[in-house]
Amino acid sequence: PNFCPGETAGDRMVPSQPLVLQGSLKDGRGRCVINLRRVGALVPYAIKGRLEGPAVKELISVEYITAKFVSGMGSLLLTEVVDAMNTFPDSGAVLLELHSFLGRHMTLLRHPVTPGLAAQLLVQEPDASKLLRRFRHAEAARPEEERWGVLEWDQRPQEFDPLLMTVREHDLDVNCVAMSPSGTFFASGGGDKSVKIVRISTGDLFMILAGHTDAVNAVVYTPDGRRVVSGSLDKLV
Repeated sequence: PNFCPGETAGDRMVPSQPLVLQGSLKDGRGRCVINLRRVGALVPYAIKGRLEGPAVKELISVEYITAKFVSGMGSLLLTEVVDAMNTFPDSGAVLLELHSFLGRHMTLLRHPVTPGLAAQLLVQEPDASKLLRRFRHAEAARPEEERWGVLEWDQRPQEFDPLLMTVREHDLDVNCVAMSPSGTFFASGGGDKSVKIVRISTGDLFMILAGHTDAVNAVVYTPDGRRVVSGSLDKLV
């Protein structure tokens, strides 16, 4: 295929490069050296080039998910998933499941207690999970010594969690929430006297609006989505 805008010959070599340059993602002592060029470039260029197979295969890989969070690119991973969902509708089901999985566990994955956390969380998904099936298929093809060390049990829930994302930004109670007309952001007001604007696709905090001296109990977007109006127990708007 032709080069994508901004793509170089060096970028074309990324798919043949290893994800990890030194050490192992499974090493809990932080001795792993990650190939940042592959982690940062392969999926975006595959999406731009409409290479569905390589893009989706990389996105749902536990190794890729782990490398993204170890590299501090967890939010970028969610952005890539959303871009892939919009570009590859035929893979929408598994990508939507991936987006939900990442959104539910974002806080844990950003601060993993073990390098194998993503794999462990994945094997706790219901048996019908497309992500879990692909993970087990990939693990079965590996030598036993190269597999992720995970703990499995038979009594885990078999119903999918309807939760799509958990966002924890306020220090106290959340009193009100409003979605922007474009569906890109939501604004929330809380007992911590602030209004916080969050990007819906990634759960990232976009902006903090301060000024109230008491809890915020009302928030709304203007019809054009350019302004947020808030009301507080301090009797000010």
